[in-house]
Amino acid sequence: MDNFKTLVLAAFMVTLFLTTKSRGQDDPSGIVKSLNEVIVPITTMNPDSSFSDLAFLKKTLAERSIVSLGEATHGTKEFFVYKDRLIRFMVTELGFNAIAFESDFSTVQRLDDYINHKVDKLSGSYSGFPLLKETRSMLSWLRQYNQTRATPDRVHLYGIEARGFNTISASILASLNNLTAESKALLTRIRNTSYSTLTKKDIKEVQSILPQLYQEAELHETPLTRHYVTLLDQDVGHFLERQFGKRDKYMAANVSWILEQKNTNKMIIWAHNGHLSKSSLFGKPSMGTYLYEKYKSKYFTIATDFSEGFVHIAVPKNGQVSWENKYIPAVTTKNNYEYYFQQCKSPNFIIDISSLKDHQVLTPFFSDKRVLRMVGATGGLIRTRLSILENFDLIVFIKSTQAI
Repeated sequence: MDNFKTLVLAAFMVTLFLTTKSRGQDDPSGIVKSLNEVIVPITTMNPDSSFSDLAFLKKTLAERSIVSLGEATHGTKEFFVYKDRLIRFMVTELGFNAIAFESDFSTVQRLDDYINHKVDKLSGSYSGFPLLKETRSMLSWLRQYNQTRATPDRVHLYGIEARGFNTISASILASLNNLTAESKALLTRIRNTSYSTLTKKDIKEVQSILPQLYQEAELHETPLTRHYVTLLDQDVGHFLERQFGKRDKYMAANVSWILEQKNTNKMIIWAHNGHLSKSSLFGKPSMGTYLYEKYKSKYFTIATDFSEGFVHIAVPKNGQVSWENKYIPAVTTKNNYEYYFQQCKSPNFIIDISSLKDHQVLTPFFSDKRVLRMVGATGGLIRTRLSILENFDLIVFIKSTQAI
């Protein structure tokens, strides 16, 4: 009988413990209290300010080779400004010397020429790269930084995809001099044709000359020429097959190529949060999934998040694209991580998820699948439920935002 009473009492205590723990995890005030104990308030957004408030990141990022800087939207001013600040910190304090953008490879080569004093000004358009006041400031800083460094220590910029056929065709035409007249004519025509008017027939013609392009590229001593052909090949595949997730696979492969060929082991990646996640959020592996599988703990991902504010978005209308500012209201449901973040004592803060070791409240909280606010390029809210703990190592939260 005594044994029975003991078992009943033990079962009761376990149930009481689990119930109390569960209530603690679901109690908003308890979660916010725990968040307030670990968040690091953002004291300044100014990229030119002292890095004393970021000093704690030296230990966190010391052993990382690839640090990805995400953005919840492509059109938010504060994300661009703060990522500029983080880049300056990582370049000067941690020796990162490569920055890869979710942008066109050939286009970003021109930006790299600018920061490395091969050209004196920025001109023309830059496919996929937002050349704005905020990013111009970053590029100017990088140009000044490189001026004070020996050639091997300078920062270089890279694009991690081909955006359309214009620039990559131009790069191949400039690099491969022994192409047949027919191939040159085809690439020239593709280069000068608007992407929206290209047909599958056009691109299948390009596909048919890829073996010749690879063969010619092999005759060159530099791996860069072959990479141009690889980028064109990827663009052809993306155009003809339209397989969801293939773009992320290509971008991950291009990141690895840069790391292997460009003699760098410290890279920063600038891309949307959705491309940087460690798990397959949308049914297919993201770029971050591939990189995490390959580089393990060397891959570190920083996501940006916000509560409410304006975002600059592309609005397709009658075959044309116009740009508008769209207001995103604050969340009101516990299903969103932002519901808790927006109640914290500091409106803007950093939380280092990677430093939380079996925290009684926050580890279960960040393990739970909730919505982390993300906005697509055309303004659609991405409502995928995810575990922050499984996908991101650090969160930069900005409560109220402005459009770029």
